[in-house]
Amino acid sequence: YIVCRGLKPGSDAVREYMFRVNLKLNQLRNKDTDVTEVVPLNIIKDDTDFFQFMINSNERELAEPRQADIRKECLKLWGVSGETVNSADFIAFYLLNHVDAFQSKTTPLDSNTLSKLRHIFDYRCIVGGGEQIFLLAMGKSQIYTWDGKMPLRWKKMEYFRLELPRETLLSVEIVQELKGEWVSTTLSGMQGDECMKTGFRRLFSYIQGNNKNKAKVEMTAPVTCHVVPGAGPACESQFTMSFYIPDELQANPPEPSDPDVFMEDRKEFTAYVRTYGGFSNDNMKREELLKLLESLKKDGVEFVDKPYYTAGYDSPFKLTNRRNEVWVLKKTEQQ
Repeated sequence: YIVCRGLKPGSDAVREYMFRVNLKLNQLRNKDTDVTEVVPLNIIKDDTDFFQFMINSNERELAEPRQADIRKECLKLWGVSGETVNSADFIAFYLLNHVDAFQSKTTPLDSNTLSKLRHIFDYRCIVGGGEQIFLLAMGKSQIYTWDGKMPLRWKKMEYFRLELPRETLLSVEIVQELKGEWVSTTLSGMQGDECMKTGFRRLFSYIQGNNKNKAKVEMTAPVTCHVVPGAGPACESQFTMSFYIPDELQANPPEPSDPDVFMEDRKEFTAYVRTYGGFSNDNMKREELLKLLESLKKDGVEFVDKPYYTAGYDSPFKLTNRRNEVWVLKKTEQQ
């Protein structure tokens, strides 16, 4: 415990540094490695007055017999019981002064509630329907979740590729997305970019009316490509490009007229994702895929290295802030 009274101004950098040290110690729990140095010795020696003070203090066999009393006073001040404290619960104490407020249910927007709205700008509407949870950020990628139920217990999110500012509290919703009917076409070749161009033309023709219903289908995002790499450098790879069928047509999508285009009932899966910008091409996809695989290996994550997916979200007419992704499937117990 570090207890400061009369903390001098200008010490925010020290407090922030000590917070990062505690985060690191928390990450290394139950591991063979540990933090052995908080401040390099040469930096301490540069401050001769402080260095001499530390030597003199230790030579006098500095001891603090009131450690137990100080601990009790701190826990009382923080409003925390004397039992083992979850670090996320400790920070949550300051954020969630009134837990009941976070357990209140949202009001569905229907004809009855709509008639009671006086000023539309007094309300915020969100699309809902899934399981609501709360995210608590302790800095960087240290993110914990709580399901909104008592007792208050925060669980660390593993493999969550997101960084949030410290002491950020978010109400989020878990939904299943992009499973269902897709319209697809498969091509084989040495150059992915050329196969993608041909595949895009086939699928674009389908949504423009080249189907049994002669119906136009709304363009959706992302456009995905399932890639099965060739067995060697001189072997062709297989590329399956897909457009997601809009929700209103999921139950009965138009049947393709082109024999090279088919409907795909894609099942739910979990993937690790890396996002990048610009106009994507074969080289960029290969580089970003290798970066994703390297990151997953470094974190000790189990994954399937092939096949993999690429995804694009923007039209060719969008010049800036473009979004592209590579997806690597999470390894399941059956694989």
